[in-house]
Amino acid sequence: KKAECTDYIEYRKITDNKNINIVFIHSDQTVGAYEWNRWQKESDGSIYYLNAKELEAIIKKINELGWKLMQKIRALKANEIEVRVQQVTEKGAQLLVYKDSRCDKRILDETFGILGWKNKYEEIKGNLYCTISIWDDDSKQWVDKCDCGVESFSEKEKGEASDAFKRAGFNVGIGRELYTRIFYFANVPTVKNEKGKFDLKNKYEKFRVSEIETNEEQEKIEKIKIVDSKDKVVFSYGYKKPEITKITETPKPTNESAKTTKKEEKLATPKTITDAQKKLINTLLSKQEDREQAKKDLYAKFNITTIKGISSDLAKQMIESLKGDNNDNNK
Repeated sequence: KKAECTDYIEYRKITDNKNINIVFIHSDQTVGAYEWNRWQKESDGSIYYLNAKELEAIIKKINELGWKLMQKIRALKANEIEVRVQQVTEKGAQLLVYKDSRCDKRILDETFGILGWKNKYEEIKGNLYCTISIWDDDSKQWVDKCDCGVESFSEKEKGEASDAFKRAGFNVGIGRELYTRIFYFANVPTVKNEKGKFDLKNKYEKFRVSEIETNEEQEKIEKIKIVDSKDKVVFSYGYKKPEITKITETPKPTNESAKTTKKEEKLATPKTITDAQKKLINTLLSKQEDREQAKKDLYAKFNITTIKGISSDLAKQMIESLKGDNNDNNK
């Protein structure tokens, strides 16, 4: 239910080396208090729905106990992460994930309020620095985080200022999960250009993050998917690959148990790919614009190197996948 909520505030109390939290969750229809021990990997799932008077009484009691209101910067959402091509090779494209300065400003407004933060720029030894200041109500003073930027290829001054702001935003805690060590490589069609280098076959292709799961405590990405303009997954991390049925040899039966063993084999041994399925897969591959690339993508998707000996069920999945690709191409 937390994932469906639009906002939440968090109170924290440190007692006996345990970090206990009460979170007041606000959604379109309900307000609830959600309690758990942060040192546990998962919460116990207890959620308590309150009316306005109960909520007011609990907040008053929490303030009396001296619990501190936590202004926690959340992890980035999928639609807040930008994706661009960093390098193109014969086998595909290396991608870069990043955030823009507008994303930082939205999260600062959301977390601290429009009057709860400010920023300034200054030049130090020829480098442009941006300082983001957060107001700390307990100490009644501004807390500063700063960093310098680098010039971009276009609009050097504006690019340097924007980069300095984003880097200062990382120091505040915005988007730190983007530093997770992940090699983003998309197996997409490429072509060699006149200079002998490689370009995307579709030079107008755009990529975006479709799904992401972040461990907010460790500030690391646990799962992420990137899709192309047709919503085809070109990169995934942290997700289980499709399982492939392994074919094992059955021991030869003795003369006495031959009949029984044959019946057991029919029940236990998975059916392998048929000649008709092989023929259909090859036919569907031949309808692709780049047959060899489509074949590589298909084999990579199902984690195989050949269709020889695969199960009939896996062959059916591959056929359905190819039919879907052909339908997309026809559109």
